[in-house]
Amino acid sequence: MRTTDLKAHRMKEFMKLINTLEKGSIEECKTLLESFNTEHDKARSIDWLAYEDKAKLWANIFARLDDTAGNAPIVVHLLNSLRILSREKNTLESVITEEYVKCLLRCSGLQVGSPPDPVIGPVECLNGMKVIFNMIFQSEKLQNMFITNKLLDALVMHVRPDDGAPLENQYFLLKTFFIITALAKKTGSIVRNDLNGIEVIVNYIDTMGNTSAPYEKLVADVICEALKVLYNIIHNIFPNNMELTAEIFDSKDFTLLCKMCRLIRRNLLHHVLASEKKMEVDCHSIHLLTVVPPECYEELLRDDESETSAGTTVPIIFEGKDLTAIDCILNVLNTKLDSTDRSPAEPLLVVCCKMARKNRSIRRYLKHRILPPLKKQDVIQRPEIGDSLRNKLCVLIHTPAGCATEVSATLLFTLCKENAAKLVKYTGYGNAAGLLADRGLMLGGRGDDGLYSDDSDSETEEYTEVRDQINSIEGWMKPEPPPLDMTEEQKEFEAMKLVETIDKLTSSKTIQPCLIGPDGKPQPIGSVLELQEAMESSIKTSPRLTASDTDSD
Repeated sequence: MRTTDLKAHRMKEFMKLINTLEKGSIEECKTLLESFNTEHDKARSIDWLAYEDKAKLWANIFARLDDTAGNAPIVVHLLNSLRILSREKNTLESVITEEYVKCLLRCSGLQVGSPPDPVIGPVECLNGMKVIFNMIFQSEKLQNMFITNKLLDALVMHVRPDDGAPLENQYFLLKTFFIITALAKKTGSIVRNDLNGIEVIVNYIDTMGNTSAPYEKLVADVICEALKVLYNIIHNIFPNNMELTAEIFDSKDFTLLCKMCRLIRRNLLHHVLASEKKMEVDCHSIHLLTVVPPECYEELLRDDESETSAGTTVPIIFEGKDLTAIDCILNVLNTKLDSTDRSPAEPLLVVCCKMARKNRSIRRYLKHRILPPLKKQDVIQRPEIGDSLRNKLCVLIHTPAGCATEVSATLLFTLCKENAAKLVKYTGYGNAAGLLADRGLMLGGRGDDGLYSDDSDSETEEYTEVRDQINSIEGWMKPEPPPLDMTEEQKEFEAMKLVETIDKLTSSKTIQPCLIGPDGKPQPIGSVLELQEAMESSIKTSPRLTASDTDSD
């Protein structure tokens, strides 16, 4: 069919649909709506229709929805048509009115202050929520219209496992809850302060996951959406630069956050039938740990509840405490670091940093897993080569990966109790230089000394034997290069060529040689001769771990 003929045919069918919606029978409307929905089910927009035609279709559909009792057999089809039409932002903002919003809330079972519409069943509710989801996603104007009409109240009211709604409906209800709390920033405080949202969502997650059976796929999806909603309504309680402590929360909220951490532990230990869903549950659970005060982390070590399910691993007891949940976090981190795109590892690294700084038991276990005492086999190759967590984090330090690079360096530094020499020992001076430069520690020293306890030395005999053979710049036992088969005159000539090349690069501002200043930070030098004169003393003062430095936590 030619393009002009196709357009003419479509317009003919469209006008027939408009006329039928205005005065046609239920059966005629059903047939034409099914045809329209099937044709455009995957379309992101209906480009061949003018704005006026789309506006008329919106109006005619809502005219039918106003009388749900008289149009019961086609309510689902009408809502499905709206789902397709609601994908177009420009039309949406022009045609939607307060009355349309109220009608949609009623057709989704989300109206507040009036009894449920008897015609609206689970299938109708689901289709109605899909329309609302599209509208919220597309337009800030519509977000405000739904908030004004008490959508948030309805969502909180229906987020209950005993609501009777099918699991798929609960899933989409939570998706709608997530999208509005993500896009409309003011909703978090409304849900949290006015609607008791934290308690509602925490109790919902508790009930949904309170089973010894493995989570099925849809159950895992529902729990993930609830975790995402909970993050949205918690994360902006306080400014980002404020350090979270138990004192700044009231007792009720702190109790709920402690309970939430126990639920996170349960999620981490619980088996999920689909492995990819297990990873999603774990990642969203761990992400929540970034917005709780450090005092709550002790709840991750509790072992007095029945969190176990089929497929749960044997508990990991470390120094008398159950560190199974922390081990799960490290396993997830290890998997993320294996990915080509390492940026999703950032929240996990942030959580590990917070736990390492604030909970001694967790820090000691993280050190045990990430930075165990070095042996000879650990230093016969570069720190960034290998499959251990230490190796992967060293790779991340010098790989452009956004904030993940900085956080990975901070985690290693924290596990070294902010001791510059110890960090150099595990990563090599080259890998550690960026962090040390930022903190003014390129000449050695420590960060916040008062933050960590003193412990005895645990350096292995193997490492002690080879320590003097290790190249501290690169962090491994670098083989000695073969002697140059050159005369002294040739060596001097090549050295002068190198000096001239560096001088040219410096003059053109391609590079800027630096020396380490008294403050431990790099300071530019005026000429390459200064670099030559200072080279010997710079090598002598480079950080080096000595036998007096402690290596344990």
